[in-house]
Amino acid sequence: MKIDALIVTALAVEHRATVDAGLDGIGEHPGIDAWECRDAHRPTPYEIGRFVLADGSALRVAVARATRTGCIAAAATASCLAERLRPQCLAMSGICAGNPAAVDLGDVVIADSTYVYDEGHRTVEGFTANHRQIPMPDGWVRAAQDLADLPFRLAIGPMVSGNMVVKDGRIWQRLAARGGRHVVGLDMEAAAVATTAYHLGLPAWAVVKGVADHADPRKDDRYRSAAADAAARVLWTLLVRQLAR
Repeated sequence: MKIDALIVTALAVEHRATVDAGLDGIGEHPGIDAWECRDAHRPTPYEIGRFVLADGSALRVAVARATRTGCIAAAATASCLAERLRPQCLAMSGICAGNPAAVDLGDVVIADSTYVYDEGHRTVEGFTANHRQIPMPDGWVRAAQDLADLPFRLAIGPMVSGNMVVKDGRIWQRLAARGGRHVVGLDMEAAAVATTAYHLGLPAWAVVKGVADHADPRKDDRYRSAAADAAARVLWTLLVRQLAR
């Protein structure tokens, strides 16, 4: 089977926002006609539907949720389903921490590149990072930059992934000291999605996440739902712009 897009999520709130935004449609495009559950008794179940476009044609899109947050769970879910479904774009929608110097709560970050920021070499002298950056395809970056008339403020830039939840407020200074001065977003899965797409030879990947906190001591769950909803709507808009051709 080949589909147009596979969207992976890590949290239930992200999954629900993605499914609901697909049903709501985008602008003149009616959206998903119905979601059908597939492989419910297998380790990686998913939902698939036809995103109906204004001209009557449709995109075939699947949505799946990993059972845990983090790169390992995201990579396992993404690789298993991407090999089976062969999407044109492997995508992720959800929430992230945002750099307070660049974004406010509720803004939406579109990753133009990603890497694992805590991968490297630690000695008694300190930590030396080993960044393996994966860029978003240039055509998709341009399409993201051209998005307009959305009720959300967008930030397009690097989103880095780590293996822990961060709420000390000092992560942005540490990233800048390791060459990540322009990092806009921080999560636990983006690098896994991009790496999976790269190694499977998929044409494109896209990670879109709403800013739910600033990775500081004030981090809580109040903005999760709104941030997940905003990200889902932006991702659907980007997918339609790029795949409906």
